[in-house]
Amino acid sequence: MASYAVVERDDKRELGGAFFLFFFFASRSIFPTLNPPPQQKKLSPNSSAARHWLAPVRPAPRPYQASIAATALLHNTLVCLPTGLGKTMVASVVMVNFARWFPSPAKVVFVAPTRPLVSQQVRACATVMGSLRAGEAVELTGSSATPRERAAVWDDPRCRFVFTTPQAFRNDLSLGVAPAQRIVCVVVDECHRCVGRSDGAVALRTLGDKLGVAARVVGLSATPGATRAAVQEVLGVTRAARIEFRAEGDACLREYVHQRTFEKLVVPPPPPPGPARAAVC
Repeated sequence: MASYAVVERDDKRELGGAFFLFFFFASRSIFPTLNPPPQQKKLSPNSSAARHWLAPVRPAPRPYQASIAATALLHNTLVCLPTGLGKTMVASVVMVNFARWFPSPAKVVFVAPTRPLVSQQVRACATVMGSLRAGEAVELTGSSATPRERAAVWDDPRCRFVFTTPQAFRNDLSLGVAPAQRIVCVVVDECHRCVGRSDGAVALRTLGDKLGVAARVVGLSATPGATRAAVQEVLGVTRAARIEFRAEGDACLREYVHQRTFEKLVVPPPPPPGPARAAVC
């Protein structure tokens, strides 16, 4: 487990319909160092909220999830877990705590590769975060609104969590629609796609290199890369200082991995095409 301790075991607070326990960090380096332009007011954490971080009780994170979340709260982290073993739980814990630490107008962004996955992650995160107020979590994809409407959503003080696609995030940053200096945390699902000139890679480089925003970045992937060079590129794009890797055979995961059986099916080739098909092909 990571370095944290329960402040009061009986101190349970209700947040959005889900119960949370309060934990305390021994480390002081919790927050990203923001580097806004001189005319932009620097976002500061809520000193009272920043003394603790929250973890849900129902559903409660598994021990390995709590350990990974504790790391990801303190460092840019590449989270590598097999599919179905709770990367979204880790991301949700990080997101809800950064939203607590940095009050509105600070923004927390979740980037998923496709529009259906964006909608899926909104629902999955809501099960951990509890009931969100109207306008608190918003889906912003390429077809969801005009640039003017998108800017209004980004500027809405009620909006704390923005779920978007890499292409939409890149466009909103490049057009100045997204208030980059207000972004304090970015979660990137399927972060192994953030290589080369992909939209996700360009968006993160724009945020960090061009705009000078040192937001917390959490990358999620079951397969971070097939080669060392590929993994290194993902680490560079996400500026990850820690890798939290778990494999299905690890002791901490065994009780959560279901037994699977594999059956090999050999599909015979189709028959040769007839004259009409051959003419068309």
